[in-house]
Amino acid sequence: MQLVRPTVNDWNLFNRWAKAEGWSVPAYELDLYRGELADDALVLKDGDACCGFVTAVAYEKSGWIGNLVVPEHLRGKGYGRELFEQSIKGLEQRGIDSIWLTASEMGQPLYQQYGFEAIGTIERFVLMPKTAAEKTATTQPIEKLLAADAACWDESRAALLSPLSGQSCVFASGDSCALLQQHTDFQIIGPWYSPARSSDELSEVLQGCLAHLKPGIKTVIDMVQDQMVGDLLQTTGFTATGTNRLMVKGCHDHIDHGSLVSLASLGSMG
Repeated sequence: MQLVRPTVNDWNLFNRWAKAEGWSVPAYELDLYRGELADDALVLKDGDACCGFVTAVAYEKSGWIGNLVVPEHLRGKGYGRELFEQSIKGLEQRGIDSIWLTASEMGQPLYQQYGFEAIGTIERFVLMPKTAAEKTATTQPIEKLLAADAACWDESRAALLSPLSGQSCVFASGDSCALLQQHTDFQIIGPWYSPARSSDELSEVLQGCLAHLKPGIKTVIDMVQDQMVGDLLQTTGFTATGTNRLMVKGCHDHIDHGSLVSLASLGSMG
């Protein structure tokens, strides 16, 4: 058995397996793993046979494990555990202080065995915009979003956010700001930060994003569960579709969890 970078054919397999799991994996995310984040994707192989995938993205202080998948016909052989253990080992060898992931209810007990603790709930909200709205809000420079992101995580995550800036808009109100990512298959509102949790600021930022949505493209928010924000999303047409647990291993006292409204990705990169 060996861990190697995925080939083009391996990624085709991953897409099939992810679809079978019912996962939403945006095309842009796969492009990142083929490009800027190529060192952060691994496939477990037995000879030429692909046995599973995992991604482990490292920033300056934090790392995220995601996309861990083993096809159903190969489960029960320890492949998933091997991928998970190696991704943890690789991140720790890179000097990461905290390792993050989102876990289903079924997966949570396994991750707890490795020292992960649940510190919150991620609730997914989905909207399918039907018509284009009048663009009234003013977009902000990406630097404002990068500063808010760095203030929350106490590190630069420009490796994740900068590649997204060419197809994204930043909206802000007071100290609150969010990134509207617009891709061909998904629109994502996140990351979204609001240190004061002001209802007026949150509403203004959301209205800015909504006014710029492209009709007919699914819009997703992976929100850190919060009653006020959840109510706001539902009043604007979003539907809650499910939850996962936000889990972490390692030191995270320096991270400002309270300012985080939503993640930048659909659970795999933070």
